[in-house]
Formats: sequence, structure tokens, C-alpha cells
Amino acid sequence: MAYGKGVEKVKFRVGDRVVDVYERIIDPRASWNYAGGTGNATPIGPIEAEVNPRIINKEINYSVLIYDGIYNPVRDEFTTMRRDSTLRKESEIDGLFSKAFGVYKNWGWSWPQNIRFLYNYDSLVAVLGTSYRFTAAGKEWVATGETGEWIDEYTGEYRPAFIPGHNFWEPRAFKRRLSGISDLWGGANIIKFIRTGQLEFPAKSFVTAQDGAVKLLSFQEFVALTGMRYLWANDTLYWDEQTANMKAAVKRPFFPDDSWAKYKPLYEQFRSKLQQYYSQTGSMKQAVLKVIDDMKGWYAGYNFSYPIHTEPAESPDPELAIKYPTIAWVNPYNLLVLKEQPDITAGKPVGLALVPSELKERGELVVLTTNRLTEMFHSGAMTRNLPLLSQLVPEPFAYIPDPLQQS
Repeated sequence: MAYGKGVEKVKFRVGDRVVDVYERIIDPRASWNYAGGTGNATPIGPIEAEVNPRIINKEINYSVLIYDGIYNPVRDEFTTMRRDSTLRKESEIDGLFSKAFGVYKNWGWSWPQNIRFLYNYDSLVAVLGTSYRFTAAGKEWVATGETGEWIDEYTGEYRPAFIPGHNFWEPRAFKRRLSGISDLWGGANIIKFIRTGQLEFPAKSFVTAQDGAVKLLSFQEFVALTGMRYLWANDTLYWDEQTANMKAAVKRPFFPDDSWAKYKPLYEQFRSKLQQYYSQTGSMKQAVLKVIDDMKGWYAGYNFSYPIHTEPAESPDPELAIKYPTIAWVNPYNLLVLKEQPDITAGKPVGLALVPSELKERGELVVLTTNRLTEMFHSGAMTRNLPLLSQLVPEPFAYIPDPLQQS
């Protein structure tokens, strides 16, 4: 081959043994061919016949974990193109969540796994005072928040992706069962499937080890043994209940020691003082400065080894600003702004409105939304040094409505 790998060899380690599973010829250049398309990816014009964006959509679905779900290969459906403006029924996945909070989960798609509110672990219990029992993919489930959905490897139907609701930890409960189960996508020729819709497996692509005996199985033999007919639909990612139990939860990498347990009382004292001083002075600015003086710093004792939620410096809600203090004042340069330094800035509208009421005399509340650009990757840190992309979008910009800029 002129470049890349020309042969794919798949091996599994079973105990002390290395088992050769299969070997096949591959052509790296084939993945750059986006012509044609079948089913719902059939080209609708001559341009698409040459470079079909729906084939690219399928490829992204299979190659980028957070976008797993933008295409449903079982239904041949591009979920990002859905335009169903009805709320879900209570008998469906996230049905109660959809109805209670007015979320149109059948309109388009959102990562991860069609979750619309990230870390929505217990909104049903917190707001409605109830959990939610429903049936999906032949099983009964109980949810306390928004679960999202992905394809069940047994039935090909949707099942909840995050039980009992989306949260910080459960995405880490996904586990590739490559050792002793299967290669990615069950060994399917995914490049061929993306372009033709035809599933093709090596003669033997599965490994089982029972009673010390190692055996290679075909896809059909594996299905007969396990029932996992659709394991190729999700990059062979499985919900692994063992990795989500409480015993496993205390071994998470974000909590390598007892630092959170030691910091928690200081954290409660920190928030209590902020509440106290804000109640006494009526000024968030004065409350912040008093806390810094009392505790010899902002977030004193926090070592950043575990995640906590913090509000922005200009939080629209004082209650949230106290419950989840901003991290901004850890930075000494930000603190200068708060203290109206240097002196030339004192009394001038160059500082911050820590609560909305401070805008009454010198401004108005404006909500800004940040967006990515098609031409740039995230903030552009890795793409703004590419001449052609820099010509297309030379620098970041903001759209401001005319009435707002006039004011």
C-alpha cells in the first residue's frame, strides 16, 4: 500500500494464550469514497451522488463515541433529521420527562444518546416528586431523570442509555467487551455497511472460553449462543451493571483520595459565610470581599482534584450564585476588576454586575449564547493556523441585534 495498513489482524488474549481470530485485506483509501448511497442515504442530486453527506453522517456515528446515535442503522434513520413536533407518550422512554417539561425529544437529536439536559439524574424526583416506571426493549425500567436512549443489542429496539438518569458517572459505566467477546462492531465490515447497508462478517470473529476451552464462533453462532443479534449497532458498547454499582462507584478515578471529605466542611462554611454577608450587606461584591478576608482566599483549601458546579461571575440568580459560588475570584486579575482597580476604573461601568439588580442604573440583562463555527474545531485552537480556514473566518465575532447595540 502507498500509505496506511493493508492488512487487519485481530487477536484475543485468553488467559496466557493469544488466539488468532481473523485476518482480512483492507484499503485505507476506501474510507475516502463518499459516492453513492442506498436506502435513506440515496443521493438526491448529482452533487450528493459524488460526495454524499449522509454517508459521512453514518461514518461519524460509528467513529465518534459522543455522536453514537445520530444514525439508527437498524431503522436506517438519520435521527438528526427528525422533525416530529409531538411530545412523547408517558409509556415511552423519557415520556414523563418530555410531557412534564415540554421537551420535544423526537425533534432532531442531541448528544450524548439524545440527552437534552446534561447531568439530568433526578429531575423527576426533585421537581415532580416521583420516579418513572416504563417498559422498553422487553424490560421494565425505573428512571428518576432523563435517560436518553440507545439501541438494545438483543432486540434492536431503543432502551434507556443512562439509568436512573444521566449523570456525571454513568457514561463511564460503558465498557467495551472486546476481551473474550468480539472485535469492534462484532467484526462487521463497517466501511461496506456504511456505504451499502450490507452486513458482512469474517467467517469466525467471536471468541468464547468455557471450561478452559477456547472456541471461535461465526456471527450466527454467536447470536444463537447469546441472542445479541444487534451488537454491531452500538460499536459493541454494553451497559455493564457491575461497573455502575456502589462498590465500583467509590473507586472512580476522580476521587483518588479523601480530599473531598476533608474539604467538604470548609466548603459548607464558605457558602454559609457568603450567604451571611450577602444578607447583612445586600451587596454580593461586599460579601465576596468579606469571605476572602475571613477565609484567606476564595475557595481556600480546594485542590481541583474533583468536579464541582460553579456559577458564572455574573449569575442571573443570587440564590444560585451563593449555593454554587463562581470560581472567577480565584484568579487575582479578576479580583482586581471586583475591587475596581486600577483607580482609573473606579465608578465607571467597566466592572461586573454580580446580581441582576445592579443593572438597573447602568445597563440591562443580556443573555449571550456561544456557538461553534462550521469552519473551526471548537474554539479554533487547532484550526486557526490553517491558512484557508483562517481566510474563511479570520477571528471570533459576535452577532448583536440592532436594538440592543443602539441601546
